[in-house]
Amino acid sequence: MCEWRSTINPDYRCTQPAESGSRFCIFHEPGPKDCEDFARRFAEYVGTALSESSKELDLRGFVFPILLRSCEEGSVEQACLPETVDRNLVLDEAQCQRAVVFTELVVFGSILLRGAVCIEPVSFKKAIVSGALDATGSQLGGSTSFVEARVSGLLDLRNARCGRLAMRNAEFGAGVQLDELECSSGIVLSSSRIGGKLSMRRAQVHKRANLSYLKAGRLEAGHAVLEDDLLLSHCEIETDLDLSDAEIEGRCELRHAEIGARLLLARCNMHGDVDLGSLKCAGNVSLFKGVFAKRVFLDRANITGALIASQAEFFATASLRHLHVEGEAKLDAVKFLGRADWSGASVDDILSLANAEIEGTARFDYCSAGVLLVGHDRPTIAWWARNRQGIRLKNPHAARSFWSFARRTYEAEGDRHRADVAFFFESVWRRRIPLTGTLPRRVLAFLFLYLPDFLLLRMTTAYGTSIARAILSWIGVIFGFTAAYALLPQAISTRAGCVWCLTNWLNALHFSTTTFTTLGLGDINPARMAGKALVSAEAAIGGFLMALTVVLVSRKFMR
Repeated sequence: MCEWRSTINPDYRCTQPAESGSRFCIFHEPGPKDCEDFARRFAEYVGTALSESSKELDLRGFVFPILLRSCEEGSVEQACLPETVDRNLVLDEAQCQRAVVFTELVVFGSILLRGAVCIEPVSFKKAIVSGALDATGSQLGGSTSFVEARVSGLLDLRNARCGRLAMRNAEFGAGVQLDELECSSGIVLSSSRIGGKLSMRRAQVHKRANLSYLKAGRLEAGHAVLEDDLLLSHCEIETDLDLSDAEIEGRCELRHAEIGARLLLARCNMHGDVDLGSLKCAGNVSLFKGVFAKRVFLDRANITGALIASQAEFFATASLRHLHVEGEAKLDAVKFLGRADWSGASVDDILSLANAEIEGTARFDYCSAGVLLVGHDRPTIAWWARNRQGIRLKNPHAARSFWSFARRTYEAEGDRHRADVAFFFESVWRRRIPLTGTLPRRVLAFLFLYLPDFLLLRMTTAYGTSIARAILSWIGVIFGFTAAYALLPQAISTRAGCVWCLTNWLNALHFSTTTFTTLGLGDINPARMAGKALVSAEAAIGGFLMALTVVLVSRKFMR
């Protein structure tokens, strides 16, 4: 008897007699064999097996030196199976040295190809399988085609190796398992329907994976490595689409995709463009700790849940124009190293940007949020606080645009204090814009625009937002001129005996106060030109600061 043994089922025993001078039967013989004799005896074996009441057509371990196909009549160059098989078709550990063509094959059972080795292409085009198709651990050297196939059970290609995997317009009733699959020439699953889950966890695909117009219950591709594009445009996923920890060398496209639950791109590493334009997601979208080396597009995407992009890094353009998030948007510690465009974006709930970094240009025109958070007790104008803005901005144009958006948001919230602080930072960054031109222009802008603005408006009242700064400015000016008058007693008619006498300093304080408030009592008068210059300067500064204070207090009470 044939001594061939199965590694999948050690209890299996072949019932065919061994060939003369060999330990194996003609079907399991690994060496050269007569193809005509093989085809004839294979037809006899299949006819006998199908006439019996067995639950399976057992071809496990067979070595096919000729073409294996489904057809009515065979020839010396092909091993023929009937076009309809009314039981399980078992091809475990089979070795096919020529192509396998099961076009329009109908199997009322399952097909088992576990551990099979097929050197040339394998075709299940338009095949119908009422059960599962299990090809785990198989090696399919050429292309494998399931174009327009119908598999009612599970298609299992876990740990398989194949060339090109084509599944266009196919239907798989119980899901597709491609975990740890290695595909050297790409995957085409476009326009297919998968009743259950499509799983590609830890799969390696060396060429493009085209899943456009796919319809599936769930898609999992965590830890997958794709060396080319991943196309999922116009796909429909009933629950989650999980690409967590995936690495994609090419472009990732999800334009016009519809996802019934969550889109997970957490900790993914994207080397190409990521296009999520016009995406519709009924759950959360997670970009948590993702790394995006090139452009990211979320234009006109609609997210019913939350957008989570905390600690994500965007090295190029991040376009979120007209993005709509019905939940909250968590972007804490996110890094926008390139251009960030939030024009027309809207977040119905909380937009959190605490410790976020925006290094390039950014636009927040017509952007809106229900609540804006940039950190605990932030923003603040307290000079002793660290990271007063709560967000790190380097480009003046981007910073002005952001704080303008923040001011509008805080005003809509009714938070007048934070609205004032946002107006302060908006004014600070607006004044820095002229300092970004050529060197002569920067010098002129600094001397005639930035410096006067800094001394007269920013330091004194924080652009009309801080009464405390106004009071401190009064105190600073009064005591500053007090020191000047006390150290130059000859400049005013105090008749003090010495500079460091208490009487001299009290007279200087009295004269400075009356001059600052423009009272001019006349009991002490400037005696020299230096005194007249100091008095004129203090009176001008005092009048200016009092006017600013009146406007500031009036504005506070009017609101």
